[in-house]
Amino acid sequence: MKICRRQAVFGLFLSLGGCSSLPASGPNARIVDPEDHRGLAHGYQVVDLDAEVAAILSGYSGPSLADGFNNHPSAPSQQIGVGDTLSVTVFEAGSGGLFTSESADQFTSGARQTVIPNQTVDRDGKISIPYAGNVRAAGRTPKQIAESIRVAFGSRALEPQVIVSIVNNAASTASVLGEVTSGGKVNLGIRGERILDVIAAAGGIKVPEHEVIIRLIRGKKTASVSLRTIISRPSENIYVQPQDTIMVIRERPTFTALGAVTRQGTQPIETSDYAMSEALGAVGGLTDSRADTSGVFLFRFERGELVQALGDRIDPMVEGWGIKPEKSPSGLPVRKGYVYPIVYRVYLSNPASLLALSRVKMMDKDIIYVANAPSVEIEKFISLVGKFYGAIRGPVALSAQITN
Repeated sequence: MKICRRQAVFGLFLSLGGCSSLPASGPNARIVDPEDHRGLAHGYQVVDLDAEVAAILSGYSGPSLADGFNNHPSAPSQQIGVGDTLSVTVFEAGSGGLFTSESADQFTSGARQTVIPNQTVDRDGKISIPYAGNVRAAGRTPKQIAESIRVAFGSRALEPQVIVSIVNNAASTASVLGEVTSGGKVNLGIRGERILDVIAAAGGIKVPEHEVIIRLIRGKKTASVSLRTIISRPSENIYVQPQDTIMVIRERPTFTALGAVTRQGTQPIETSDYAMSEALGAVGGLTDSRADTSGVFLFRFERGELVQALGDRIDPMVEGWGIKPEKSPSGLPVRKGYVYPIVYRVYLSNPASLLALSRVKMMDKDIIYVANAPSVEIEKFISLVGKFYGAIRGPVALSAQITN
């Protein structure tokens, strides 16, 4: 009878293990990075974090303005728009021309100039010039407008030369809103202004640099990137186009730490160069009694450009990725606009990994997860068996008393 009861107890343990799992704060390292398919069935990739990967992350990681609004656009041309105010000056070869009387200049010689009152481009895109009529201005450069006026004068003016200059460039402006000293409209010059130029023209930011998100709105397209990214990567400091809206938003970046760390939860990213090593230190480091030093993971979504830079570390057979080695004519990834889930694995048992951690900068909404060591799962199982055995010991003893 005692043997039968023992078999029943162990059979109950086995059935318990087959239909449920031990309590834990997250998956263990083998589940995140299985040895057989490395996440093929899960749709993500696992990449070992080393010095080379850390260097790639510093150059590509995080959102991008250049991807969505062209990487190297040319500076905008000096085209006139509705609402611009123009100055028109007419030069004639001598007296007796269209705008000068011969009697007033009978004792002088040389060219004569006449300044026409400033003209504002109307809703029809035209300006009105005496003896030239309505001249189309919108969508044209000052030189093109000047040539049209010169031709319109014809033989009535004496070898006319015309200069058109912009007094108020109301159409070629960008709006700057948010955490800047003096927001509003900023004029865009002919040389072309970039993101940082326009923010500087608005008086600069009023909040710490690492807490600033730059949101660019152009037509129906919107993209956001941290100010830190624009400063650290010159390619992200793109040209601003007329009618763009730049919003300077204060948004303190955060990361979340889960698993076998001393303090779980969401933590602020304190500086613009906040490294992963600092993030682990901020949460009190790993829990010695629980943590798996080979199971430290960084969860993040990455752009296709970074995925291609990782090269052979990425498996193209992962479901849903479709990454190809070829690039489009612009040099951007084939699947432009996509982001890809990547899990970076850190082996803290390797001293070189500690150096790599100091080079990886934390991004907003990053997740650090530290898995439990395998021995912890065994301890949990033993503890669970002890509690379960204690729960059934009473009825078994009672049964023994009844049979006796």
